[in-house]
Amino acid sequence: MRLSKNSSAVSSATEQRRSPAYRLITPLFLLCFLAVLPLSVVRANDDGAPTFPSSLAPTPTAPSPTATPAPVVPNTTLQVRSITAPSPPAPPADPTAGLTVIGEGGAAFYSSGYDDGGWDAIIRTHMRGGQGSPDTFPYSPEGYYCVHPDFIFGNILTLQNTDTGKTIRCTIADAVAPGDQGYWRTHFVIEISYRLFTALGLNNGNHVRVWAMT
Repeated sequence: MRLSKNSSAVSSATEQRRSPAYRLITPLFLLCFLAVLPLSVVRANDDGAPTFPSSLAPTPTAPSPTATPAPVVPNTTLQVRSITAPSPPAPPADPTAGLTVIGEGGAAFYSSGYDDGGWDAIIRTHMRGGQGSPDTFPYSPEGYYCVHPDFIFGNILTLQNTDTGKTIRCTIADAVAPGDQGYWRTHFVIEISYRLFTALGLNNGNHVRVWAMT
């Protein structure tokens, strides 16, 4: 009993001696622990940016998706246009419109040699006699010249092959002598150059209609 009492007394005495220090150390230990704890959780990396433990790292936020523009759809609307049938070609002008028929029958023709300068000589002879001038005379580049007793030097007549319908204009370039007109009228309706005679096709059927402006 003595020993136990002494032992309790010793422990009590020892506790009384340590209690003031113990009371100071305990709060300081808690303060240090609390100060060191955040530093162990958050550490600075080389760039100064905080590095978090994997358990405390913030969840990265995904960037908002960029809006994709709607595709441009080409306008494929079909435009139907009404198709108008082409107008029929205009009929050829009537070469005898406004003209009057003055005769129909066979044609006489000059020798083919007149086509090589003979008609030019006849035309110059009439001009020297005062019938027209080179400036006003309607020359025929094709050599389509004709003669009729009722028309004067430089007049224009229209001849038509009655079998084929072919029509050619000619220029009065000579005259019928007065003494020959009777015979002429009973046998011919026109007298023409040989070039015109063949161009009209009268060598295959000598029947011609003569038209004139009256």
